Amino acid sequence: MKKYLVLLLMLILFLPLGAQSRKQKIKEGKRLNIYYFNESAATMIENYFLQSLPDDFEYEFYEYQNANVSSMKNLYRKLKENETEKPENKIDVVLVESQYVQDFLPYMLDVKNDIGLTDADLSHQYKSITDVMKDADGKLRGVAWQACPGGFFYRRSIAKKVFGTDEPAEIQKQLNNWQKFEESASKLKNAGYYMLAGYEDSFSAFDYNRKLPLVYENNVIIDSMLYSWIGQSMDFKEKGYSQGVQMWSSDWGNSMKKDGKVFGYFGPAWMLYTLSGVSNSAAGDWAFCKGPQSYANGGTWICAAKGTDDPSLVHDLMYALTCDKEVMKKIAIGNSDFVNNKLVMNEIADSDYKIDFLGGQDLFKVLVDIQNSLETVPVYRTVYDGAYKEYFLQNMSNYFNGTYNLTQAFEKFYSNMKSKYRELKK
Repeated sequence: MKKYLVLLLMLILFLPLGAQSRKQKIKEGKRLNIYYFNESAATMIENYFLQSLPDDFEYEFYEYQNANVSSMKNLYRKLKENETEKPENKIDVVLVESQYVQDFLPYMLDVKNDIGLTDADLSHQYKSITDVMKDADGKLRGVAWQACPGGFFYRRSIAKKVFGTDEPAEIQKQLNNWQKFEESASKLKNAGYYMLAGYEDSFSAFDYNRKLPLVYENNVIIDSMLYSWIGQSMDFKEKGYSQGVQMWSSDWGNSMKKDGKVFGYFGPAWMLYTLSGVSNSAAGDWAFCKGPQSYANGGTWICAAKGTDDPSLVHDLMYALTCDKEVMKKIAIGNSDFVNNKLVMNEIADSDYKIDFLGGQDLFKVLVDIQNSLETVPVYRTVYDGAYKEYFLQNMSNYFNGTYNLTQAFEKFYSNMKSKYRELKK
């Protein structure tokens, strides 16, 4: 029987500052070291790949914090030294979040030439997801098992009271563009409800549809879509269309309960984890539609670190989770996750698959159409994206709550960026 062991003082010497480790220990032998930022991603890899390996195999998971400067610096240091590291301490796999992919590209192997995945293996993945992990030379440095097209989750009971129906196709007509979204917010307010829980809730829908990168030629850029988000968010505050709570806070979670007054939440398929994880949640009272604008939010890429001494095993992991149709179908159905395989998602969308939490709706039918519409939308990524969004949202929050005026919020944002990245201009 497999047992988890706590890694004590000796192993701590090899951990990045701020990281945690969980270790699967059978006996001394071959080992795969996996660095992750998200517990659910690590669990998924374990359930759908690692547990199928022989019992004499050893693997370790190390958690790093991608929003923690010390943790990230130590991980980058280890990656730089990885090729000369002792075999038992080598990093083999790093799971990378969407807004940090550019930071990791220089440390990762070429998925095709170094790891051995072929064009045929990758042929059913969504192009927009594959392109995220390509470097400036077009080499693929990572693969993803999921795509994250997003839409709008809403409460059926509130929809019936305010709009007279809870059918997704009919509610979509009420939210079909930003003007209708705002008109519907007014109707909800008049009936005693909020359209959104907080100001950040709609940010990803605007951010994904930017026309410009966040930083270009060392200039920090605020795209017109971000100005639109600022304007709408302040308007929603002043008119009482938003409850005004902080995203991911306890108040934000409480707003999802049965007695909550918030109509809906933007999110991809993984938002189901959040909604269903709330105690006293309104299970069965939720539904899903596209909302005012197609977008995507999030994602996790599997990357092979330069210096890994287990390239064949990394190949098998990547193939199983991002290319193998049967495994990916199990992930999609077992986790209600939108996987990065067009054949699998089309098959499920055309089936009678239903999600009880959504009142028997199959959200994949909607998400497939959204993902297909995103395949030609250009996405601009830079090494500054993670910090930019952190500082931008932080300072805009202070604007919305009255701590800063807009000019002060922008000045503080620019100051934060220039302090972190000395090469940047305003």
